[in-house]
Amino acid sequence: MCSRPKVRSVQTTLSPLKTISPKQVAKAIGVSESSLKRWCDQGLIPMSRTEGGHRRLNPADVVAFIRKSERHLAEPEILGLPAGTPQKSKFAEQTIQRLTQALIDGKDEICRRLIFDLYLSNERLGRIFDEMIAKSFYQIGIEWKKGTLDIYQERRAGEICESILIELRSFLPIPNEKSPYAIGATPEGDDYRIANRMAELILRELGWNAISLGTSLPFSTIEKAVIRYEPKLIWLSISSISNKKKFFVAYQQMRERAGDNIAIILGGNALTERVRKEIPCTAYCEHMQDMESHVANIFKN
Repeated sequence: MCSRPKVRSVQTTLSPLKTISPKQVAKAIGVSESSLKRWCDQGLIPMSRTEGGHRRLNPADVVAFIRKSERHLAEPEILGLPAGTPQKSKFAEQTIQRLTQALIDGKDEICRRLIFDLYLSNERLGRIFDEMIAKSFYQIGIEWKKGTLDIYQERRAGEICESILIELRSFLPIPNEKSPYAIGATPEGDDYRIANRMAELILRELGWNAISLGTSLPFSTIEKAVIRYEPKLIWLSISSISNKKKFFVAYQQMRERAGDNIAIILGGNALTERVRKEIPCTAYCEHMQDMESHVANIFKN
């Protein structure tokens, strides 16, 4: 593999988050400004200073502090988050039903609040994805097949979910530039975006410089991304395979060219037992929580 300069900064289509003042953060959390400044000085919340010496905080760092300290935001809107409930959210069948109905009805603000409330309650992303979002879309799929939902409702639910995942990404801690890189995509002909975005967020929460390359990518272009980023891990979300023979050949070629030092994690509904036999990898994941545990086990040393 030819050597090229390694890219050490993660590219994103999102605009950088604006920093906010300790006074604003103190009001959002519901504490005094002096307490907030003390936490900053103790290193509990990372901060920067303006040219005039004033403290400034990144909302993502504040969210990380909220989750770790298990505090509850008094006014989440100050940080750009949806208005929450008075108490921390918990997983319950009623909560899943509320998310399902809100997705069906196209009520994006309710969906945002339900998902962000769980995240701010220090729930891991894998559990939110598996036990909330996946279950909701499973039910939506059943209703769509029964003919009780129109196509636009199913598509709209997908758009709402993806927009929330994009927003959630901006509130995850920014990975250290020295952290290992991971790249991922869906293969050519597969346009399903949600699982691919979820995988990216899982890895970013674990501290990786994770980059989603997009959907429906030929393996040849993924090989070029491997040369550019020199990742330690490749993930592929595989929901459909149009031509299995062509897919197997292209995958194997990509795997050989990537080398033995790169872990490959695969997931998706198209990975039947027969398909798995043809495309060996480091780990298969049926659920997002599987990915969390596999990554931790593979790289625990």
